[in-house]
Amino acid sequence: MSYLYKIITLSLFIYTIQLSAQTPQFDYTLTSDKLSVLEKTQLFSSTLIKVGNTLKWVQHVKGTNNTITYPITKIAGGWNMNSSTGNLSYTLYKEGFKTSFNLTRMEGGVLKAVMSIKQGQSPELLYTFNITNITYP
Repeated sequence: MSYLYKIITLSLFIYTIQLSAQTPQFDYTLTSDKLSVLEKTQLFSSTLIKVGNTLKWVQHVKGTNNTITYPITKIAGGWNMNSSTGNLSYTLYKEGFKTSFNLTRMEGGVLKAVMSIKQGQSPELLYTFNITNITYP
């Protein structure tokens, strides 16, 4: 019985290591100069900062910064930091809202960041950011 316990424990440990190796756990900062909502694009300076299990949306409005902080509850996809290509999907937590964030860029393509926010029965709002820069601390 002792051997069976050790085998199960070791198997769970190896499985956990494999999961953590596959989950992209790196930090970055995105800079955006425009925002599209409801098919309307407007000049709107934003910074999206991913640190640990948190995504911060810093909105730069008339000399002040408004920050919305979203805890990340789930991460899927993969990202190559050398070429800044891949596809990452985050499930974010904000009480009363269903929120997600997607970051994509294919080889030679445009860096695309989209935040989806849905509250109750209201229609989903898609915020598409015009990303001008990505940096890794």
